[in-house]
Amino acid sequence: MERLATHSTVLLEEARAAGFTARAEGELLTVKGPTSLRDLVDRLLADKAGVLAVLAEEGEAEVAWRVAVMAPQVTATGTIPILVARPNAAGPPDCLGCGDPMEVGQRFKCRACAEAARRVVAADEAERSARRATTGRP
Repeated sequence: MERLATHSTVLLEEARAAGFTARAEGELLTVKGPTSLRDLVDRLLADKAGVLAVLAEEGEAEVAWRVAVMAPQVTATGTIPILVARPNAAGPPDCLGCGDPMEVGQRFKCRACAEAARRVVAADEAERSARRATTGRP
């Protein structure tokens, strides 16, 4: 489903086209880019709630497709493999899960791949726990 082009979406796309990056850190909005375009930064910050909502939606979409690709990699028994979103021969500084560049401070997987792997493992643990509860076996 394609999202509607809201004011916040258009503003964020304009900022990205001008060379800005915007990132949500909890309730904080971090904007980096050309200092000569302060007006654009001011508009982004004035629409902080909307921009944060767009970033959250984009982030969830990035995690969701990875979960869909990683989940079938988990078998019903045995060890969970290293979960990957795309086969790649990349390595640091690129994500081992998808090959995309990682942000500063990330070591092996990008934020989206790490979150997707966490969700897949949690779902598998819940499923195994439920199976143990009904069968009495692992």
